[in-house]
Amino acid sequence: MKKPSSPLSHIHVLRVLKRSLLVMAVSLFTASALVFAAFSAFTFWLLPNLDQYRPRLEQSLSGALGHRVSIGRLSGRWLDVAPQFELSGVSIANPVSGQALTLSRVTVQPSWTSLWAWEPRLAVRVDGPSVELRRSAAGIIYLNGFDLTSAPSGDNALGNWLLRQPSLEILNARLSWQDERLGLPRLDLQRGQLTLERQLLGHRLQLSGVPAASLGKGFQLGANWRGDDINGWQQWSGSVKVALNGARADIWSRYMRELGVLHRGEGDGTLEISFSDGSVSSLQADVSVRDAAYTPPSSRELALPQLQGKLQLDRQFNGSYKIAASDLTLASATGLAFDKSSIKGQWRPGAKGGGELTLDNVNVGHLTPFIHALGVDANPLFARFSPSGALHEVTVAWQGPVEAPTSFKAKSRFEALGWQPFGDLPGVSGVSGRIEFSEAGGRLALDTGKAEVNYPAVFAQALPFDRLSADVEWSQRDGKLGIDFHKVAFANADLSGELHGGYRHAGSGSGSVDLSASVAQLKAARVAAYLPRHVGEHTAGWLRQGLQDGIARNVKMKLAGDLDQFPFAGGKGGEFLVEADIEKARLLFQPGWPTIDDIDAKLRFRNEGMQVLAQKASTAVVPLRDVSVGIDELGADVPWLKIDGRVDDRLDRMLAYTAKSPVDGWLGGFTGRARATGAAALQLKLEVPLAGNENVKVRGDLDFHGNQLKLGGLPLPELNAVQGRLTFTERGVDSKGLQLKAFGGPFRLAARTGADKRMRFEVAGEADGKAVLRQYLPPLAALAGGHARFEGQFAVRDGLESLALTSSLKGLSLDAPKPFGKAADDSMPLQLQLKPAPARFPGAMRLEFQLAEQMAGQLRLGPDGELQAGALGIGRRAGELPANGLALRLQLPRIDLDEWLPWSARLNGGMAQPQSGMPLLIDIDTPELSAAGFTLHQVSAKMANRGSGGQWGAQLRSREAAGELD
Repeated sequence: MKKPSSPLSHIHVLRVLKRSLLVMAVSLFTASALVFAAFSAFTFWLLPNLDQYRPRLEQSLSGALGHRVSIGRLSGRWLDVAPQFELSGVSIANPVSGQALTLSRVTVQPSWTSLWAWEPRLAVRVDGPSVELRRSAAGIIYLNGFDLTSAPSGDNALGNWLLRQPSLEILNARLSWQDERLGLPRLDLQRGQLTLERQLLGHRLQLSGVPAASLGKGFQLGANWRGDDINGWQQWSGSVKVALNGARADIWSRYMRELGVLHRGEGDGTLEISFSDGSVSSLQADVSVRDAAYTPPSSRELALPQLQGKLQLDRQFNGSYKIAASDLTLASATGLAFDKSSIKGQWRPGAKGGGELTLDNVNVGHLTPFIHALGVDANPLFARFSPSGALHEVTVAWQGPVEAPTSFKAKSRFEALGWQPFGDLPGVSGVSGRIEFSEAGGRLALDTGKAEVNYPAVFAQALPFDRLSADVEWSQRDGKLGIDFHKVAFANADLSGELHGGYRHAGSGSGSVDLSASVAQLKAARVAAYLPRHVGEHTAGWLRQGLQDGIARNVKMKLAGDLDQFPFAGGKGGEFLVEADIEKARLLFQPGWPTIDDIDAKLRFRNEGMQVLAQKASTAVVPLRDVSVGIDELGADVPWLKIDGRVDDRLDRMLAYTAKSPVDGWLGGFTGRARATGAAALQLKLEVPLAGNENVKVRGDLDFHGNQLKLGGLPLPELNAVQGRLTFTERGVDSKGLQLKAFGGPFRLAARTGADKRMRFEVAGEADGKAVLRQYLPPLAALAGGHARFEGQFAVRDGLESLALTSSLKGLSLDAPKPFGKAADDSMPLQLQLKPAPARFPGAMRLEFQLAEQMAGQLRLGPDGELQAGALGIGRRAGELPANGLALRLQLPRIDLDEWLPWSARLNGGMAQPQSGMPLLIDIDTPELSAAGFTLHQVSAKMANRGSGGQWGAQLRSREAAGELD
């Protein structure tokens, strides 16, 4: 309950009030009396005699200013409560420069404070003066020649006296500023207005005017400060506010060189600076700058198409700074870096400093030109991170100098963010999510659409995704790094899958990893793009080129172990495993070879090797089985691709495959010209170098199963019932022996290839003599009967080089006149050699033979074995080939034409493809010739069938007769 006030208390208050009113009334009466007395004295005593006091006023002002003052005329009037004086023709001498300060008219009103200050205190008004401020090269500031700064205390009397006056007002002035120390152009203000007032707690300065057109459209300056002694200006405290309209940035920036240089641009704004103890304590700005170019101190130029916003910067008592910015719009050459953004925070420079900044709505990519120009990218955080994208709710804190912080923390929400990989951390682009990190580690959460991951430590190529979500956490302590991929889900046009695991780095080496991934489906042609770089550049290149079609399903990947021991040869130190089921794939294992098609296989990368085990495959329509493709050392300088497979199919399709491969070229077209029927088996092995200049190695084991074979381009008969194995390599063919039938009898064929890459064949067997002679000596085929053993050798390199055939002809009879004819039991050695004919007879073969001592000859056979020309010698050399036809040259002790003429007529008829009308020439030299019961001696005769109608002509020379017969 409130206690009632005492009546005595009310009486006390009334007494105090009455006394106060009485004191105020007495004071007011006294002041009024004093003003009245002053008015009376001024009006009736001082004013009529005012000019008489001019010398005393000059003396008093000279003493106060420290400079000689002269006044041309002195007049006055009473204004309000004090007198007002007007001084005309005022001159203040400057003994140092000799330049006097001249004022045409000065209005002065004394202040009542002069009474207790015991010196003149005047309210001064100057109209239309010219005020020139100049800073010399030595840094001394002069006012119309008067030193205002660095002179001794007594020489600053004018400036200090002005600060002691109640007010100084300058109207319609021309103000100028010349800075000789910086070498800057002169600044001029027209219609200048300057007001300097002494207030209860300090001073106030107002300055406005119209600057020159090169400076801008308008200028205002206001200042408030505490401090009366110009010599002690470093101890002053106060504020300065500048307002500019349409200012030309390049001119004004010359006065702020310590903050950098604005080369161009125009803007409006206000700037308010608070200072104390000789340094800036706070700054407030509200600016709008357009089309500027700015060069910060010791930095590079950057373009500022637009800069707008409000900024407040305060210097705290502990040396730290506090910043607050709002409505920031900042455009770089690439776009808007800040769009109505805000910044808050504080920092303290120096080695023991630190700070924290928060900002919102920042496009880091468009901020990059500023980061580069300011040199902030020298900071390891920015230099390695190189971020881009839009940031929201950003907080950055650090301890230590900003260029090399001892610790830092950062967190943000981001959109379309990207950063470069640094250290062992992956880089990304186009991602959205949240991130929080410090020098001790961090966490990244992604939930984004199109994005790209760049992880050079693991993958050789950047990985693009249409959908990417991730929860990644990393930690770093004492030089040790740990990364945990809690869950990473990804999808793009090639695949969709998940990854999880971790990576550890102990401070040395490549670190250890334990990652597992699964992909439901992947195009086989894109497998190489998602394999880790340790697979090897050459292997990855081969996979990109070789895997051309198909689908990989159920893809599983595991990478675990010490990466210094990758690829974990023999399973030592860890495991690298990629497995996939391949369907309907196509593999081009080497350019120039037919592709392997319709592959259903198991693909496995395991540690240092790769293996493909095919359950189904085909090539050039030939079905394959037991196919395996492998690389023993994926990361070798020269990885070797090994292919092994088997074929059980028709021999003609196998030969068609080799004809489409480089094998046919290596064998000089040997397999391409072959024709075959029947089934066979082929075991094929290839070794393909994926780098370097080494050649492909190939081995094919072809097993014949009673096949029929015709080797085109070789003078060999059709081979039947071929049995055995023929091996071919990149060098040639080899066989220990093929069993076959030819020329009507069994043969054995062996083959080998020498270092000169010539394929040499040896053949032996018993054959029908007529068939053999029809192949090689068609003129003699009609004379032969029975079987004999034949042995032959032939060499092939880019076609047939030579063929040699020998036989004793035992078992073969020749129905011919003696001494050429023989019985089957008699031996008559045959030597035959076949070579390509001279180049002027394309496709023809030249055959030379020797039949014991009885006959020798040479034949030119056409591409199909037809006789084009031939020469046979019996008892003499065969001589030169005729242009066409067959020449038979006989030289015997005795010749019975009744025996020889019917025999010679049979020579042409014995050919495989008789040519009607082929000319036949018979040349005879003999001591004795008998015909139709006549005998001639020392005979030299020529007989010719011209090939037309079978008519003969003859020339005869002998001891008994000579002449010609047509």
